[in-house]
Amino acid sequence: MRRLRLIIAALLALAATPGGAFEADLASLEGWGFSGTSAHGQGTTTQGLSGHGLADWEAGLAFNPDTHLPWLSLSKPLTAALLLRLEAGDALTLDDPLHRHLPDVPRDKRGIRLHQLLSHSSGLAAQLRHPGFDGPPEFEPLEREAFLERVMRSRPLAAPGEAFIYSNLGYNLAAAVAESSSGEPLDALLAEEILKPAGLVSVRLGGPPAGQTEAVGYSDGQRWGRFSERAWPDGRPGWNLIGAGGLTGNSRDLIGLVQMLRGGPPMRGELGETWREPRLTLASGEAYALGLSHHRDDFGRRIGHEGGFGPFTTELAWWPESERWLVLSSNTRSFHATDVLAALVRSAATGKAIPEPPSARLPPAWQGLDDVLNPGASQSIQRVTHPDGDFWLLYRKENSLRVLACGGQAVAGLLEEDERVQSLERGRAVMDRLRALLSGSAHRPEPRNLQEARLMRELRETLTPDSASPPPLWHQGSRPAPDGRWWTDVRIGEDGDRWIRIVQNEAGDWQRVLHEPGERIVRAVFRHAGQGRLQGLETTRLQSTAAWNLDMSALKLAPPDLEARQLQGVQDPAHRLTECGRHGF
Repeated sequence: MRRLRLIIAALLALAATPGGAFEADLASLEGWGFSGTSAHGQGTTTQGLSGHGLADWEAGLAFNPDTHLPWLSLSKPLTAALLLRLEAGDALTLDDPLHRHLPDVPRDKRGIRLHQLLSHSSGLAAQLRHPGFDGPPEFEPLEREAFLERVMRSRPLAAPGEAFIYSNLGYNLAAAVAESSSGEPLDALLAEEILKPAGLVSVRLGGPPAGQTEAVGYSDGQRWGRFSERAWPDGRPGWNLIGAGGLTGNSRDLIGLVQMLRGGPPMRGELGETWREPRLTLASGEAYALGLSHHRDDFGRRIGHEGGFGPFTTELAWWPESERWLVLSSNTRSFHATDVLAALVRSAATGKAIPEPPSARLPPAWQGLDDVLNPGASQSIQRVTHPDGDFWLLYRKENSLRVLACGGQAVAGLLEEDERVQSLERGRAVMDRLRALLSGSAHRPEPRNLQEARLMRELRETLTPDSASPPPLWHQGSRPAPDGRWWTDVRIGEDGDRWIRIVQNEAGDWQRVLHEPGERIVRAVFRHAGQGRLQGLETTRLQSTAAWNLDMSALKLAPPDLEARQLQGVQDPAHRLTECGRHGF
């Protein structure tokens, strides 16, 4: 009974959370560089509907709730809903075998049931790539008959019902079944059975209608383009997308999809319950229904789906216990909608708000670097050297100033004051312990717990095999991780060609060692650099890279303490940092 009261109290507290709880965090994220759309609410009430940042950098067009974006895999719930509607109209049943609706189904696929296409348990592959097509398979202009012939020739990865294999092919086939069983094309079926009853007026199979703004995607500061221009230049998706990811729409209609999910028309009553009911549970604890996934997070049980391709991502989430819901879209790789959703939920659940972006005036020494900071100037790269030999690389890309840090002092210079002190202290402590550990002397550091003992033994065995002399070690920086832990990166060997990352908890205990970690370079990206003020930061996904704050006062950029010089002929600054550390460049 006490547990039940606690659960009820938690749900009541969650339901009472004001609608503005997300607004401040979304505003902060927009300051850091997030661009896209968001909508959130409770039940039938929309508490926030906003555009964030620019949908088209070159044209200066801002996002708004009517901006068209690719819905990507959020197309799948609508395909599943369509088959449920066709079942209600006796055109098919979800227990029908595939061969009842499509011709020439070979023996190895005759056991596939329609509901298995929709729950990713058909055993079919995720996607089929044609060796003669130069590009992503989703963009191949594939006609229906050619698609069906290719799928029927393919080899299943598992028997029907045997395994969960996320498969676009299953949804492509489901769309083909919908057309065969009804005798109508998919877009007309969707309009009649789903879109008009639900009031989804912007959703289309293909690109937006003429005169509507379609968002441009950006990857690492470079223009990727509009999804429709890449995916269906001839005006209509190919059959590697139809049914699985070919729909586009705006944020207002994402809200309409939420209301469908809640049991609104045309998915009222038992029809909606069948749509949402989990069909299989994965080892992770997540479950999959018919085009809908079930998760658990700080808000409780969550039903929805995500979609993503290239720089575009979408996320739809509904928490049925509290009736809260949230939909997000993004047009840059830097802010994946799934990670933004996780950050917003974490902030609301813990009360720890996403911090506002820093804003600092450029110091005089950097204001003189006009060819870096002036957006109208030609591309150049500057190296600013710290007295200890560490350095920063500054260069301009698109509408931003980028700063790459090399070495412990340089990394610390990108942190706020309290974290900067911790960075230097933690880095010094880790390096002292690591050098003592590998020295072979009798004064090896004592492990604080069994986990540290195991990690230290692993490091001795991998870094000093056969009692070899300890290799040179180069501290590359200590920095806070998004989950509250700290990372210390170390380069190893005469040439510094090996990397390790020691992960510590807040108390300084060694918890994990990563060999050759993927993200090595600490990079701050600031917008509006040409106005002499740094404001806004891009990250590489919120869960994998900490939000770096560049405190300009820490750098003390006044000659002769630091040297700033132009580097000629450097095309890829990040690549040049592979020489970072002992040798510099």
